[in-house]
Amino acid sequence: MLTQTESSRIAAAGFSPGRILVVDDDPAVRHLISDYFAEHGIQTVAAMDRSAVARQLAGGDKSAVILDLHLGQDNGLDLLREIRSNSRVRASVSLWRALQM
Repeated sequence: MLTQTESSRIAAAGFSPGRILVVDDDPAVRHLISDYFAEHGIQTVAAMDRSAVARQLAGGDKSAVILDLHLGQDNGLDLLREIRSNSRVRASVSLWRALQM
């Protein structure tokens, strides 16, 4: 959970926290990121491909997007450009690389 001081700073900055959209084709990564934010009192919704992203963004109330650039069949960089040109939601990129041992 956010501390009272952190919550006050967020409110003072005029930031209205919506849900964070977590986009990754790997369910384990989606859950890891979502669980982290949940531990800090921040709601997330998940999407695994371009069509799911479009549906989630059409629903509104998203304040940010965390996007994996390696989305299987979808090009994450193209999707990022599309989100930035068609939405007011802030989008950041996460790059994950699995290590094989």
